[in-house]
Formats: sequence, structure tokens, C-alpha cells
Amino acid sequence: MTASAGEARSARPGPEPVPVLFVSSHAQLGGGEGYLRSIVEGLGPAWCAGIVSLHDGPFVQRLRDGGHEVTVLPAEGRTSVLGAARRLRGELRRTRPAVVHANGIKAALVAVLARGVGGPPVVWLKYDFGWDGAMAAFVALRSRMVVGISGAVNETFGRLTRRRARVVYAGVPEYPDAEAQGPRALAAVMDRPADGPVIALSGRLCPGKGQTDMVAAMPTVLARHPDATLLLLGVEDSFYPGYRATLEEQARGLGVHDAVCFARLAGHMPAEAVSVVSACDVLVQPSRLQERGGWREGFGLAVVEAMQVGTPVVAYANGALPEVVGDVGVVVPEGDHVALGTAVADLLDDPERARALVAAARVRERERYRLDRVIAQMADCYVEAAR
Repeated sequence: MTASAGEARSARPGPEPVPVLFVSSHAQLGGGEGYLRSIVEGLGPAWCAGIVSLHDGPFVQRLRDGGHEVTVLPAEGRTSVLGAARRLRGELRRTRPAVVHANGIKAALVAVLARGVGGPPVVWLKYDFGWDGAMAAFVALRSRMVVGISGAVNETFGRLTRRRARVVYAGVPEYPDAEAQGPRALAAVMDRPADGPVIALSGRLCPGKGQTDMVAAMPTVLARHPDATLLLLGVEDSFYPGYRATLEEQARGLGVHDAVCFARLAGHMPAEAVSVVSACDVLVQPSRLQERGGWREGFGLAVVEAMQVGTPVVAYANGALPEVVGDVGVVVPEGDHVALGTAVADLLDDPERARALVAAARVRERERYRLDRVIAQMADCYVEAAR
């Protein structure tokens, strides 16, 4: 998080802090985890009663490296969810928060089980569509408030649970130096010189982020722009070991291996990735429905970061992406990799249209998705829930 976002929050007259225990479902370096960290650091220590993670992993280490104390309560499988709830009940007695912030449905399930009767109210930050249906309804009815990071993620709720739902769009900090640092940052992560347009896909290497679709779209792009390069900007998801090798094999099979580059990231720092994206010609977000669990894109932080730094966006109509992108990017049918490649090539062929989309996207990002505004809205939610 940049200093400017923190300064904006501290300068804004707001409610008296209430102590919040933050509980994270996962410990990957994903968008949900990064957003949680931004909220914690943006609010400041007076709001933080503690941080709990239901997994151990790189996100826990990232928090600890930043000076935060983190308690890990492993929750693998149904029986361990109950065990984690029992242990979280002990954390609630120890930290005595006014509110529990549950980041994701697993954290929310554990939190509502832990609080029992008379425990602190739960604010569930719902950042995707995972386990929508009966499980989501069960958790929502036992939460004081459900805060969706888009309107789309709250669509699962019926009339009773919808009364508890709010929408607070996810936000990104301001990256004032990203565009100036972009060309150097791009050169640093590329394993070859970029002699033509660069198409970025920023996200963990996993099926849901749609890397296979963009690799499949590259023949369409290369037919019109034979010097284009696809830059896959993300680390391999620990839940999908060997996924990079799968993508490399796919690219070789399609004859596009020389046009696909895996970024050399130094520690997967968000500011570094944003700088890289600022120097690319297009950002793609071809997120795909995951049958197990029903995961879809709940927001798309990479899309909003691209809006801020002036890179035009092409996305699939998956989850909240049409809502977030609106009319300031190009949205094509989910799963249609030919339409995806055609949309990218069309933007590369029409710089005037790309510039118009970028100008409109900068306004949309500034007015709707800035982190300081989002943090203030989350603070208001905690205060309301604590009453």
C-alpha cells in the first residue's frame, strides 16, 4: 500500500475505531489476500485486534515481514473446520474484538461457528462466488453483515439474506510512479526483448485465471500481429503444481511457444506487477468458471490497476467483470478464445479507440475504485455492525 492511501485515511475525519479481528480463508498471494492487507494497513493499528489465517503460506509470511502478528489456525477439510472454530473461539476470548472481519466464505463459516451465542458480530467480506447456494445462505444468516466487493457476488442471496448485504467495491491504492517505471520494469521481467506489442495477463497460474484461453487465442493475435508477445504475469498457484508446465506444453502444441513469456517476478510485489502492466499494450482477464465450488471472478483487481495506469482491458464476461469494466473496456463471451484474440488484435489495430477507452477508464477507476474511499466505507461497516 502506498503512503498516500494511508495518509488520506488518517486525514479523513471518521468514526472512532472499533477493534476488529481479521480472519483470512487462505494464505496465497491472491487478490483477496492482498485486499485484506490493504484494509488492515489502511485502517491502522487502532482498528486491528489481531489477524488469523486458516492456512499457512506466503501471505502469512508477507504479513509478518510487514510487522504484523499472525495466528495460524489450520482448517483443512470439514472436521478441521470445526476444530478451527473451537480454536478461534479461544482467540475471540483472548483478543476481545468488537467485530470479526471474515475474508471469504471459509473464514466466515469458521467465524460464525466460533462466535456461538453472544459472541462478536461477523462481517463477511464476500469476494467471489465460491460455494454459493445453501452454504452461502447458512453463513449469511449468521453474519451481522455481508459486504460484497461487487453487486454480482451478492446475487445469490434471497430476500431474507439480502437485507444484510452491502456492496463496497474493492479498491486499489494510487500508484503514482508506475507509468514512469513501466518500461524498465517490463524489461526486467521479460526473458527476451519485446520487439512488438505485449499482452499482459496478471494473475496466479491456475485454471480460473484463464491462461489456457489466452494461449489458445494467440494464433488469432499472431495472424495479424506476428511480433506480439503474451506475458503471463503471476506465480504458480500452490494448489495447481506443475501448471506452468501444462501451459508451456499447450503453447508448444499450438506453435506459439516463442510468443509466450513467463514473467520473472522478484517476490510477486503488487507495485512491481502494476508497473509492468503500465508498459504493456493490452491487459487481458479471461477468467473462467470453476465447476468445483462454483468459483467466478468476484471483482478483478488487475483490471482496475490497468485502468489506473492507462492500459486498455479485454475481459471475458465472467462473474463481476462486466460490472467492473463497464463500457471502458472490451468484454467478450466467456470461453470464446477466438473472440478474445480478435478483440485484442482489434485494439492493437486501432490506437485511437484504445486511447479513448483508456481515458474513460482512468475516470472510472478514480471515481469508483480508489482504496482510501473503500477503506472509509469498510470502517463505517464495522462501526455499524458493532452497534
